[in-house]
Amino acid sequence: MITFEEFLKNYFFKWTHSLITKTVKVMMDEQKNLAAWECLDQALFTSSHVKAKDMEKGSTDWDNVYPVSKEETDKMKNLVDEAVRKADDPSDSFFRERVSDLREIISYSYSKHRTWKWSLIFGSIIAACIFWYFGNQDKEDAQKYAKDVTLVENWKKADTTITYDKLDASSELSYQLYERRVQSANAYKLMKLHDLKRNAESYREGMKTAKHSADTAKLDKNIESYKKRMAECEEKMEKYQDEFDEVADMDFDEIQKMALKDTQGLVDDINDSASTKTGWMIYLIILIPLYIISGYPRGYVISAHRRQHGFMRTLQKIGFAVASFFFGSGLLMSLLPDSIVEYHYTSGRVETRNEGNPVNIVILGIKFGLMIAGVLIFCFVSVLIMTIETISGLKRNFNWAAMLNKGKKAPVAVAEAPINARND
Repeated sequence: MITFEEFLKNYFFKWTHSLITKTVKVMMDEQKNLAAWECLDQALFTSSHVKAKDMEKGSTDWDNVYPVSKEETDKMKNLVDEAVRKADDPSDSFFRERVSDLREIISYSYSKHRTWKWSLIFGSIIAACIFWYFGNQDKEDAQKYAKDVTLVENWKKADTTITYDKLDASSELSYQLYERRVQSANAYKLMKLHDLKRNAESYREGMKTAKHSADTAKLDKNIESYKKRMAECEEKMEKYQDEFDEVADMDFDEIQKMALKDTQGLVDDINDSASTKTGWMIYLIILIPLYIISGYPRGYVISAHRRQHGFMRTLQKIGFAVASFFFGSGLLMSLLPDSIVEYHYTSGRVETRNEGNPVNIVILGIKFGLMIAGVLIFCFVSVLIMTIETISGLKRNFNWAAMLNKGKKAPVAVAEAPINARND
């Protein structure tokens, strides 16, 4: 039988010694890498994105850990290096994992990343081609209308008397008169007077309609409204009649002067339009390489402006989705049948078929209108985002102050060289 002294010696003291040893080991494990972990915790909260309440809580979203400047990245790197130096056990798995995660963030922050997108460049190229095409169209139109100026300058002097009553005000003549306007002073005057009389007669009819409505209306409120409309039409009619009389009294020289002003003004407007379109084309040609050059920001720049990057991504998704909807709707309308045709056979059988109707101008207009709208929205969103990101990239990704200072210092060194040479 075991005595009490033997029990204490063989069992209790050994168990107590083992328990104390394990407790001391656990306490030592808890103290292990303590100084190193403090450095890692400081590195974890280096970024300006980390809020004060997150620091007090001791945790934050992982996206907030990324530094937003070179200074913060340098500080995080120094803290991680210090933690490695202070580590009692660098092989600890948790410690090594945290160090590895922070070093990945540091590497990302120092590195440059491509942010430009081929889809935006493609949209800008399409926009540049559109401006190029319509700019050339304007130039051709300007050359065509410049010939009209020459025709007006070479008019032969003639009598230009035209009375109001004998002038036909039908709208069917408008296009024909416009096409023949530069053939002679009488043709031009006839076109101007026809337009003025057509407008005057249109308001005369409007005045009659308003008067009839006022006479038949029962509510005082409606009567006053129609009378007001009648007065407006009468005022406009008298205005166009006065303009008609003014043009009708013009002689050959006055008509020629007015025609030259109108035709030359049209040429100038078309040339201005062509110059504007050419300017936009040149702008896009310059924008594309600048967009690519400025599209390599460092990681901390991306982190500093993550809201803008997120907004640009959202804008691109929404814009491209709307463009795809319009273009896709037009494309589907082009593929779907738009007419239902019944075929009656001699046997009495009736068959109904869905067939396309290519002569339907309205449907064709809607189809192409939707597709064109989709392309224009795609181009507009691409150019807008490229412009914003290029300006931001040029501003943030290059140290312009250092470049300018370097450029200012260069002439000083050149100027000092001859002085030193003479002293020698």
